[in-house]
Amino acid sequence: MAGYIMAAGSMTLAVRYLAIFLMLGGVYGSYNVALAWISSTLPRPLEKRAAATAMINTVGNLAQIYSPCLYIKSMRPRYLEAMIANSCFCLACLFATLVLRWCLKRENAKLDRLEAEGIVAMEKIGKGDTEAEMYEDKVESVPATIGYRYVL
Repeated sequence: MAGYIMAAGSMTLAVRYLAIFLMLGGVYGSYNVALAWISSTLPRPLEKRAAATAMINTVGNLAQIYSPCLYIKSMRPRYLEAMIANSCFCLACLFATLVLRWCLKRENAKLDRLEAEGIVAMEKIGKGDTEAEMYEDKVESVPATIGYRYVL
């Protein structure tokens, strides 16, 4: 986002040259990180991970559709509207990342709670406590093995 702001705010060649490196590094780097994060966030079932990867690829390639409409000749050489739009897209990406992080933290806390309840339930089942048997279903709903947590 800093690259778009720099390019919109200055017409100096050195500043715009530096800005293009920041723009490209931010755009291509964030796409690869998002793709890896989604792959590790949805480890199974494989169909769900494949669908999420396809959706990330689709969203990532939407820029091919709208970018010719942003960079038209009448807006040169500054392309202020395009730089503002791209900065807004970066903000939206940042917001979506923070929302996903919040959701994963909540899921990790839920896994902690279910794991703790499951350990207590397994101890009670060994002693013949029938009330603890209802926790068995919750423990089986954990998405992976005991100790699994989502990567933040």
